[in-house]
Amino acid sequence: MKTKNMTTPHLRKSSGTPATAREYTIRKDSARNLDIETLNALNEGRALTRKMVDLGKVSKPSATMSVIFPAFNEEGNIRRTVEEAVKDLSKVAMNWEIIVVDDGSSDATTAICDDLKARHPEVELISHGQNRGYGAALKSGIMAGIMAAKYDLIFFSDSDGQFDLRELQHLICWAADYDIVAGYRAKRQDPLHRRINAVGWNVLMRLVLGIKIRDVDCAFKLFRRAVFDQVQIRCVGAMVNTEIFAQATRLGMRIHQVKVSHFPRRHGKQSGANIHVIIKAFRELCGLWRQLHNVAPDQAGLYSATTKEAYAASMLPDPPPISA
Repeated sequence: MKTKNMTTPHLRKSSGTPATAREYTIRKDSARNLDIETLNALNEGRALTRKMVDLGKVSKPSATMSVIFPAFNEEGNIRRTVEEAVKDLSKVAMNWEIIVVDDGSSDATTAICDDLKARHPEVELISHGQNRGYGAALKSGIMAGIMAAKYDLIFFSDSDGQFDLRELQHLICWAADYDIVAGYRAKRQDPLHRRINAVGWNVLMRLVLGIKIRDVDCAFKLFRRAVFDQVQIRCVGAMVNTEIFAQATRLGMRIHQVKVSHFPRRHGKQSGANIHVIIKAFRELCGLWRQLHNVAPDQAGLYSATTKEAYAASMLPDPPPISA
């Protein structure tokens, strides 16, 4: 639907390859009509895509996807994150669902998620009776999306609102040509010690596991559903991203990386730099290095006959803690 005196932007792709928003050549008069100022090579594609999404100027969405938000004690962020996702997904996807995995939160996260589910029919909630870890939460969400067998793509992000869901369009435009489209943070808005840890961790992953990913733990990733016909998830903690990419690399899957924006956390504290999380990650790294020798093209992935039964069992209530 065209607005009077507003020219639809003319976009030209680089020859022979699909183009990201940033690789499009933008006519200055079209951009001016969309009120985009001070264009340059670094910001023009991103600015145009956001404006087009806001104005509903993106071509008719054809993607279908499950969007997963693992959440642990995110009472200050989860409502805004989900409600912004509901608003933005209707502009970039034809059919979609949001799966929130409450990983044993001890604050008001569960109650807020129940209210979101009641308000929005597209929202599903999975609750862990106790905290199982980021990897376990992500696995529950992915399995729920796969078992429903409704959508072609699986996307996940964190529940803390540090990403702009409108930029999901940058990933979607590559999804037909790649198995995994991974975001990397253009300017990471985290404390200095976390940024230093991340640089060291990414270098270690490259040396030990051969993973050539710029930002392995960036929580802005899009997968074709078929990826999990071969890729397993065994890690229950922060190593889950590394585990997925290590297997995908070994299996020869096609991976593309896209720059995305990152914003400061509004509420709550991050747990990634917790010493217990770090120790668990190094333990899982040792186990993962050994497991990679057994990765084979014919391996059963997360979506297999055996994992269907395992998933059903994982959804049972957690057993009561054993008393001393």
